[in-house]
Formats: sequence, C-alpha cells, structure tokens
Amino acid sequence: MRRFFLCSTVLGILLLLCVDAAAVGLLIPKDESLPPLAIKSHRVDIRVTDSAAVTRVEQVFVNHTDRPLEATFYFPVPKGSTVSDMNLWINGKKTPGAVLEKGKARATYESIVRRVQDPGLVEYIDGAVFQARIFPVPARGEQKVEIAFACVLEQVGAMRRLVYPLRTGRSAARLLEDFVVDVHVDSKQPLGAIYSPSHLIDIARTTDHHARVGLEETGADLEEDFLLYMGTRDSEVAASVLSFDPDGRGGEDAWFLMVLSPGMDIDEDDIAPKAVTFVVDTSGSMSGDKIKQARDSVEGCLGKLREQDTFNVVAFSTSVRRLFARPMPASTDRRSAGVRFVRGLEAAGGTAIDEALATALESGPSDRAHYVIFVTDGRPTVGEVDA
Repeated sequence: MRRFFLCSTVLGILLLLCVDAAAVGLLIPKDESLPPLAIKSHRVDIRVTDSAAVTRVEQVFVNHTDRPLEATFYFPVPKGSTVSDMNLWINGKKTPGAVLEKGKARATYESIVRRVQDPGLVEYIDGAVFQARIFPVPARGEQKVEIAFACVLEQVGAMRRLVYPLRTGRSAARLLEDFVVDVHVDSKQPLGAIYSPSHLIDIARTTDHHARVGLEETGADLEEDFLLYMGTRDSEVAASVLSFDPDGRGGEDAWFLMVLSPGMDIDEDDIAPKAVTFVVDTSGSMSGDKIKQARDSVEGCLGKLREQDTFNVVAFSTSVRRLFARPMPASTDRRSAGVRFVRGLEAAGGTAIDEALATALESGPSDRAHYVIFVTDGRPTVGEVDA
C-alpha cells in the first residue's frame, strides 16, 4: 500500500520570540475510547547561534493495541516559531512531508482516507499548534515523528532565555524510556553564565564561544518546562543577575540569583598562588573503600598544584600528625613527599575532627587564599564531638 504524508502550513510566518506553549507532541487515536498513545522516547536537539535557536524534536509513540489505528499528532510549538521540517518514519524509512496550501492539503487528506491510504496532515492552528493525522499506526508497533522549528530567543535582562515547553496536563506526557535534551551554544561574544533553574544539566565548555548542555532522564515526567539562561561577557568575569518577586514589583519576599562566570582562556601568569591544606580522616570508620578513595583523591589533587602554591597534609585519627611543620612550596620533590605520605595512610583509631580542623586553620598564610580540603566520613568520636 502506498503511504502518503502531507502537511500544510501558513506561508510567510514571521520569526518572532519563543514564548511559552507546550512542545510535547501527543498522538491521539481517532477511536475516542482509547487514551493518547504512550510516548516511548522524546529527544530534543537544539542549536543556538547568538539569539537564534533551531530545535529538532524526535518522538517515538507505541501502539499497544492489536489493530492498526488512525490517530492525530498534535504538536504545539512555541508561539512565533516557524516549523521548517516534519517527517514520519515508515517501515524504518524517513518520509518527508509535502508543504501544501492548507485548503488543498485538507482536501487531499480526505480523498486519500476515503481510498484507505495513510497520510499525515499538518495544520497551523492559532499560530501555536501543528496537527498531523496519521494512518495507519501499526498494531503492536511504533510510530516515529520528527519536527523542527526555529525561533528567536527572549532577552531577559543581560541574559538570553531558551524555553522548551513541556507541560501538557496529560497522563500521556510520562515517558516509557528516555528524555534527552542536547543543546549546542555558539556565540560571537564570549559566553558567560549558563544556568538552568528547572533541570539538572551538565555543561561542557570547549572554548569561550562554544558550550554544550546535556540532560538525560529515564522515565521522565514531562510536566516542567526546560529553561536555559545564557549570558555573554565583555570582561574577564561575567556577572549575571536573575531576580524574582512573587508579590509583584516592590514586594517583600523578592530574591535574586547572581552567577559569576570566568572565561575559559586564562593566562597562567594571571592565576593567583594559593595555599592548600589537605586534612585526611584515617580513623577506623574510614577502613576499606573509604580510605582508598581518600588516598586517591588527595593524590590527584597534589598533582594539580603549581610550584608557586604552598601546601600541607594533615592526617588524623585519635591524634593529629602533619606532613610538614608549616605549609611548604609545592615543588616536585615536596609533592612527591606528599604522595608517599598519603599512600602510607591506614585506617585505625578514633576521630578527632575538632583538633584536626584547628590544626589546619592555625597555619593559614596571610599573603594568599587558604583552602582547606577536608576528607572524612564526618563522625567525630574523640575530643569535642558536638557539631
């Protein structure tokens, strides 16, 4: 059987701002006794270039019934976006849609349905929702749909805001498998803060002008919009402020978030020397994997010190002992001595946290920042034990 996929759109749509509108596609059977088809996966690839974003969405739906279904795919895109591409995957092959004038597309769809064909008809509804009729969705099978749209990012203060709306209020919004968002950010200006208040993300900065943002969840509940704020900087450190006032302007419960973001390209001579004191718990409760992890962690940190830095290692259990009487410059020989000291640490005795902290803090230098890295399972048993 030949399969047709037809779509219609309104020509000449202006590229406007991305604002809120759900962007989760739903595949709803024509048979009203059936619920929306389950979403197996929802994957989003977003390419941001300065203030423009191109979003490509791939969704896979599952027909759990024993019969082929006629269904309607609804995809509300952010208002002001332009849909640039839409495809069905039929028998493992990508089938592009033909862009037709709306009235002609509808007439073509109706005639094909009467001939028991299976088109998809995409309509532009209210400037926010695209609709695709699909037939047949195979029995006990999957239907893959791909849609792409472009928009201009909203400017919020000094930051650009990317919104990928997800809220639908429908039970079908829960995924059977994975939800993935992959964002590539390119900027002519050096990038500043990149922050998501909605989801836990991973940010990889390859240069001052490019970053990649990743999010992956299994069995996700798609009921919270994905928000991403991106700033740029014109100095060595970018400062971005986001404010929120739940009572309206001038309210009493306002709060703000300040994000400070240094650049990637830093001259070695601009890095200030520092003092680091490593405090390692060697009490009996640190036996096994804990003491091994502690040794490996401190050894790794010692390898990152520069010769203009100073350091010391303080080990403690029932009592406290130091590698050096005072912090020493991190020369190659002294760092090697630190590694030997750490590798020889064994877990035995009590936990004198208070004495260890006092020892570490009393020798802080006055000419540079002093960092204390405290490695412990946090259970004091000797001396002062009240946290």
